[in-house]
Amino acid sequence: GQDAPKLHKELGEFVAGQGIRKVVYIGDYADSFSDGFGEKLEKYKTSSDYELSSLKSRGIRHVFVKASRGVQMEKIFVDD
Repeated sequence: GQDAPKLHKELGEFVAGQGIRKVVYIGDYADSFSDGFGEKLEKYKTSSDYELSSLKSRGIRHVFVKASRGVQMEKIFVDD
């Protein structure tokens, strides 16, 4: 809704405050999230633009998913 940009910025601030150093953001409002989190943010428009398999090869061990159904995040967790 109309509060989405503000809420995504606040989420970015919260995540940054938890000591998380790197975020992969998939979907709308990446710029708002980045306003709160900072520059260490990889941005992708859709889940099909990103491959989860690359996480392990880059040493990423933990994944937090906050998503709406419109982004179809489940697609990044499925091997074809």
